[in-house]
Amino acid sequence: MSKKIMSVMLAIFMLASLCVVGLTSASAADMYNPGYRMSGETGGNNYAKAGDTITVTLSVNTNGRYSINAQMELFYDNTKLQFVEDTEEVLWPNLYVAGNSFVYNFNYSAADAPFATGIHFNYSTLKGVDLTNGKEMMYQYKFKVLEDVNNLNELFCQEFHVFSLYNAAGKPTQGDPSTDVVADDNSGLTDGVTASLVISGGYAPVVIDTAALKALIAEANTYVENGGYTADSIEALKAAIAAAEAVVAAPESQDQV
Repeated sequence: MSKKIMSVMLAIFMLASLCVVGLTSASAADMYNPGYRMSGETGGNNYAKAGDTITVTLSVNTNGRYSINAQMELFYDNTKLQFVEDTEEVLWPNLYVAGNSFVYNFNYSAADAPFATGIHFNYSTLKGVDLTNGKEMMYQYKFKVLEDVNNLNELFCQEFHVFSLYNAAGKPTQGDPSTDVVADDNSGLTDGVTASLVISGGYAPVVIDTAALKALIAEANTYVENGGYTADSIEALKAAIAAAEAVVAAPESQDQV
C-alpha cells in the first residue's frame, strides 16, 4: 500500500470517527506499515539504574506549518523499561486538544517492529494542529528503569508512518492542500521538516584513573604490612583498600564513586 493512499485512508478513517466516543487504536495488522525510524539522543548519558525515571520527548520543526494528520509509534525495550501511564493532557499537551480526533494505544505490537511493545497514536483534524511557536513537542513519555542499563540510546525507536502538514505556514483554512512529509522510501522527513527524540534522565559513567588508584593501594598495603599502627587504624585501612580495589575492578561503576 503506497504511503499516499495510507495517508488518505487515515484521514478518512479519522474524520469519520469525529463523533465517536471512547475510540481505541486500530489493530496492528490493519494499520502497521514500517515507516521512517529514528533513534534517540542521550548526549552520552546512556547509563541508568533500576528504579530511575527516564523521560523521552519528541519535538518537531515544521517550518511554521500546522499538521492535519499523523500516525506514529515509539517502540521501546519492555524487558528493561516500564511505561508510566499518565493523562492525555500530560502525554500529548499539544495534540490532545479540542477539534483533533485522537486515538492511542499504550500496548501496541506489530510484526517487524524494532521492539515488542510500542505507544501508538494517530490523529486527524479539520482545523489543523498547531506545532509552531513553542508547541513543537509532540509527546513526552516517562519510563521506569527495570534493571541497570548502559545503552539507553539503543532502547527506543521512533517510527513515523504518516505525518501530514499543510503546504503553507500559518493557521490553515479547511480544504487547504497538505503533504505527507514522511519520505516514500521511509528514509526521513521531507520539505525541510526535522524531528528530535531526546532521552533524558540517564548519566555518563565516571571513569576512575585506575593507575593512580593502584599506586595508592600499593602504598596503603605497605602500611598494613609494616605495622606500627593501632588495630583499629589497620582495619580501617584494610576496608579502604578493599573499596579501592572494587573501583579498580569496575572503573565505570557509579556505585563505587
